Amino acid sequence: MKNSLNALVFFAKFAVLGLAIAFVFSELAPNWTARIRGQTTGTGKIDTPAVPAPPVGPTKEHGRYLVSVGGCVDCHGANLSGGPITGAPPSSPPAANITPGGEISAWSEADFIKAMRTGVNPAGKQLDPFMPYRYIGKLSDAELKAIYLYLKTVPAAAMGAR
Repeated sequence: MKNSLNALVFFAKFAVLGLAIAFVFSELAPNWTARIRGQTTGTGKIDTPAVPAPPVGPTKEHGRYLVSVGGCVDCHGANLSGGPITGAPPSSPPAANITPGGEISAWSEADFIKAMRTGVNPAGKQLDPFMPYRYIGKLSDAELKAIYLYLKTVPAAAMGAR
């Protein structure tokens, strides 16, 4: 009887996990693909217009494209100034200001790439776990350089000046 109960609890946990994963992907995936294609979803027009894919390379144009399709604006806001994340629980930490008005303005290209690969900023502070640096760090050096170059060109903004 005890083994049957343990098996039932185990199955229930995985079933709930599977439903949660399915819900997240059903809610997020349409927005990701619509953003890339510039289409609308059932909730209306995507906040970020589609950006045509430029030639691949370490250029600010390619960086703009990667920031657009990568969903950076979902947390950092349309102007990338960070602040409270729309739709996140109130206890969630604010997104960082990734404009030249924020902390990364003092980072070198090497600092930026290292932080995206290790999750640790130049001051030795761990990046917030909500920041998907584990995935961003898998981008190529050229892609990370492109993002860095683009972030250096956006207008400086105060933290949370969405």
